[in-house]
Parts: sequence; C-alpha cells; structure tokens
Amino acid sequence: MQIKTTSLGLAQENLELPLAYLMPPRPSRPELKVELESFREFGQPTRSLATQFQGPHGDKTVPTFVNEFWTARQCAAHSLHEVSYRACFKPQLPRFFIERLTQPEDIVYDPFMGRGTTLLEASLLGRVPFGCDINPLSAVLTQGRLRPPFLTDVATRLQEIDFGSSKEFPEELLTFYHPETLRQIVALKEYLVGRRESRNCDPVDD
Repeated sequence: MQIKTTSLGLAQENLELPLAYLMPPRPSRPELKVELESFREFGQPTRSLATQFQGPHGDKTVPTFVNEFWTARQCAAHSLHEVSYRACFKPQLPRFFIERLTQPEDIVYDPFMGRGTTLLEASLLGRVPFGCDINPLSAVLTQGRLRPPFLTDVATRLQEIDFGSSKEFPEELLTFYHPETLRQIVALKEYLVGRRESRNCDPVDD
C-alpha cells in the first residue's frame, strides 16, 4: 500500500492489487488406490491382486484392483451417446475415471476418440474435451454432439433442403434402401457437401 498527499494536504491511500493470486483449493478426494480398494457401490468388495511383468530392468509388480466399477445400470446414460460405432465402450467407464482423476474445467484428452464417448462425457461433467482420431468419421460423430442444436432448428433446416433434386443415384445401394429413401439420402449428402465446400457448415449441419 502506498500513501500520498493530495493538494488539500490530506493523506490518500493508493491501493494496488497484487498481480498474482491464489487459485481456490480443489475439493479433496481420496487417493485413487484407496478409493478403488474401498469401492462397494454395487455390493462386492474389491479384490486386490499383484500383477507381475518383465520390464527392461527386471521383474516388476503392480497392484491390480478387480471389481464391478461401472457396468451396473450401464444403459442409464445421456441420450447423446446413442450413436452406433464399432468397439465403443459404455460412458460409465470414462465417467468413473474423469470424476476421480480430474476437476471441472480440467482438460480431458482422448487420442483415440472413436464415437466421442470420453469427450462427450467430459463435457457433460464440466471438463474441457480434447481429442483426435485417424478415422475422419470420428470427428463427424463427435463434433455435432458437443454442440447439439435445437430440434426446431433441425426441423426448419430439413424443410429448406430439396430432397428431390439429387444428381446421383447409386443403384448398387438399392439392396439396402427403397429408391425414394436412397434419393433423399443422396440429396442430403449433396447438400452437406455443398455446405462444406462453401464453408457454411454450422451446428445444425453437424
């Protein structure tokens, strides 16, 4: 705090705020090892085992915890998760670890994000989702669910698309679709490709 004198001879305080400030303390949780050992949510005690493996400097032993940690009520998840994708896991699995190893506003990174289960669950828990995947379909499935539009906006957009003006007609797909359905799918594809090429895609398109 600095003190200086005004033209009237009165002492005036010049308050200066510090440039550094302390972050609020994070809520404390038990150490993950302790929490896993005491986990009883689904009625079974955790079994503690020792797993041995050959390391570059000889034999190593690591603790292993066996229990039902996230499979009960596995269908009780947010409806945004319901996207078909091979080899995907239930959202309760990443939620279990996100809740215990991170805090709100932390970054959660998934280098193999698939359909985006971990990123979506991180976002629902107030974390910042980061991810990547070699499959371009992964970004398509994930991005739109991280920024879901209102259903009214989707309905309005669908009314703006001319589903009878498709330029292509891949007959080999008639094995899977009725001709009219196939025309509508192709028209929607052509609309989305056009939006992407003109860089006009928005959350409704996603």
